[in-house]
Amino acid sequence: MFIDTSDEKIWRQGHIPNSVHLPEDRNAEDLTRRRLTETTLREVADMTDEIVFLWHLPTSGETPAWETAKAIKWGYQKVYYFVGGAPAWKAAGYPIETGE
Repeated sequence: MFIDTSDEKIWRQGHIPNSVHLPEDRNAEDLTRRRLTETTLREVADMTDEIVFLWHLPTSGETPAWETAKAIKWGYQKVYYFVGGAPAWKAAGYPIETGE
């Protein structure tokens, strides 16, 4: 399962088909907005699922690495991050979806 933590604008511009959008927002002011938390991750993934985090910036490994560490802390064991994100996916010739 791919979990894309890009912000809403970037997500709409292009994401891996069937990926789950849970924006990473450490400084979220709007607490009603759906974002990556232990609860929202449990809503979409079982503890035994393989989870791959990705982010929109192909050169940044900091955010998905941080999210991977959080998921491991929450008890998930098969957790990875995809270096390069959706741009690398597209560059490799795989399909990208746009919009919601």
